[in-house]
Amino acid sequence: MLESSIMSVEEFFIDKSNRERRPLSSHTLEQSPCYPIIDKRQYNNENGNGGTFYYCKLHPDIENINLESIEHHCKYRDPELHKSEILSETLVKGLASQLVD
Repeated sequence: MLESSIMSVEEFFIDKSNRERRPLSSHTLEQSPCYPIIDKRQYNNENGNGGTFYYCKLHPDIENINLESIEHHCKYRDPELHKSEILSETLVKGLASQLVD
């Protein structure tokens, strides 16, 4: 499980298609099981107004103002690709932190 994740990556990707889909409890990007492959970008218009959009690092054209929508994308559009990339990124970061210690 990611250090501060609200659930494990394995649990997140379990197919519960025979159950009603429920969103994760309220959480931040850093607590998302998909955190390694989701980022955010800031948009500003000519009036100085803007907002933060979350996006999938594997599919940068998939973006939304709602984190839950990007997590849904990760879980249901090519879930094996997203899951393997999350696990790979988690492993690399874990190994890197061990080298620093």
